[in-house]
Amino acid sequence: MRVIITLLLLVFPVALMSQTKSRVRKSTDFLFSTPIAAGITTALIKKDYVGLKQLVFSTGTAIVTNYALELSVKKVRPDHTGKHAFPSTHTLIAFTGAEYVQRRYGWKWGLPAFFVSSYVAWGRVNAEKHDWWDVAAGAAIGIGASYAFTKPLKNANITIVPAHKGVVITATF
Repeated sequence: MRVIITLLLLVFPVALMSQTKSRVRKSTDFLFSTPIAAGITTALIKKDYVGLKQLVFSTGTAIVTNYALELSVKKVRPDHTGKHAFPSTHTLIAFTGAEYVQRRYGWKWGLPAFFVSSYVAWGRVNAEKHDWWDVAAGAAIGIGASYAFTKPLKNANITIVPAHKGVVITATF
């Protein structure tokens, strides 16, 4: 497993750099919603309707904040295609989903979501749709909104079993 992770860390950056800006932009247009989709899917599979409600509040808060800032700041994009560059909506949505998944279900689920979100942030800058502070603000707003509304899922399981010299207590969290 370590060999696979090491190879990915060495090969993946080279693969990223060899993409055209158009291809990077198209991939971020698709991938930005995957952390949110993962959160919705996981909540539905686990029948975690409380968590699903937390995701809706997190996403709603992040999007309202995003559009309020875009309308008031009116920053021009680096490629001059519009006046709504600050903050990055793609990055905001990706990091809202990633923080929700990580906070609700743990790092086992959150790490891949943050990996995808980081790629989206890098891709938006690489494709000249945003400057680095646009994606940093989007990430901060998304993470902040999810952190404010999302509570970790408690899956504590404690077992007490009589043993030869007392009891054995096992706990899983």
